[in-house]
Amino acid sequence: MFIQPEIWNGRLEIILDKVPNTKQSTRFRAYIDKATGKAKGYAYQSEKVKSEELSLVQAIEKQLPDDWIIKDTPMSIGITYQYILPKHAKSKHREAIKNGIKVYKDTAPDLSDNLNKLLFDSMQKCVITNDSKFINIHRLEKIYGFEEKTIIEIFY
Repeated sequence: MFIQPEIWNGRLEIILDKVPNTKQSTRFRAYIDKATGKAKGYAYQSEKVKSEELSLVQAIEKQLPDDWIIKDTPMSIGITYQYILPKHAKSKHREAIKNGIKVYKDTAPDLSDNLNKLLFDSMQKCVITNDSKFINIHRLEKIYGFEEKTIIEIFY
C-alpha cells in the first residue's frame, strides 16, 4: 500500500519523436510433437513488435539521467500522444494549434488499451521494475500537432 505524498521526490520528462505503434496481444502457436504425439504450444511476439519495443527502450534510455536506476517505487505518469494534423484538416484547427489550443484526436487507435501497452512494456526495461507500480495516470490524451511525438511525464 502507498499513500501519495503531497510532493513527489522527483520528476522525469521524456519526449519521443514518434507515437508508438499499438501492441497486439501475445500470439500463440500450437503443434503436435512428433516424438511424443502430444499437443504443445508456445507464446511469441512478432519481430515487428520486438523491434519497436527495442527502439523505444533505446530512445527512452538516451533521455534518462546518468544516475538513473530502475525504480521499484510507486509512480504517477502522464502521457500525451501527438499525431500530425492531417492535410485535409480545417483551417480553424490549424489556427487553434498555432495559438496553443489543443485539438483532440477522437479516432483510432484506442487510447486506453493497446496504445499504452508497448510504451509501458518498454519502460519496464529501463524506467520501472513493473508497470503495476504506476498508481496514477494524471494525464492521458491524444492530440494533433504539427509534428508527431509522445510526451511522458513521470513523478516518483
